[in-house]
Amino acid sequence: MVDWTIAAVMAIHVLMAVLWTGGYLVTGMLVLPAAKRNGSPEFALDVLDSLKWFAFGGIVVMGASGGGALWFLYENDLPGAPAAPR
Repeated sequence: MVDWTIAAVMAIHVLMAVLWTGGYLVTGMLVLPAAKRNGSPEFALDVLDSLKWFAFGGIVVMGASGGGALWFLYENDLPGAPAAPR
């Protein structure tokens, strides 16, 4: 049986990890060289400035979802798991 709470939390965690990494890869591979080629490094700085808030949001969401999932797992609330000693 699937525990949809933990599945949703981990899906959010994985999605944010992919989006966060993808944002930096796109910036590094496309935006920075294009800005250097066209002689407008301020454009690259604007992109990086907007991405810093995206990265901060990714850190918060990934930390919260990953931490929540670990907390949930450490509480041994999974179906069929033995009760944790108190």
